[in-house]
Amino acid sequence: MYRMAVLAMLSSDTNLDISKCVMMCLAHDLAEAHVGDIAPSENVPKEEKIRRESEAMHNFVHDMLHGSPAALRVLDLWKVQYF
Repeated sequence: MYRMAVLAMLSSDTNLDISKCVMMCLAHDLAEAHVGDIAPSENVPKEEKIRRESEAMHNFVHDMLHGSPAALRVLDLWKVQYF
């Protein structure tokens, strides 16, 4: 967990928006913190992985953070990877 965010933070690629990359990585990790890191070797269908992570993000954004503007920004960053 957080390795991807650290790697993004250390990137020297001037074409990247480093802050956005780090935030996207952390949003990705929030869902995994709830459902676990589902490895390809587990043969979980992509649709099921997305369903589980979507449910976790809904819980985080709406139940825990009550749909605050900051929580909705996190959700938008998470959605970039799938939608």
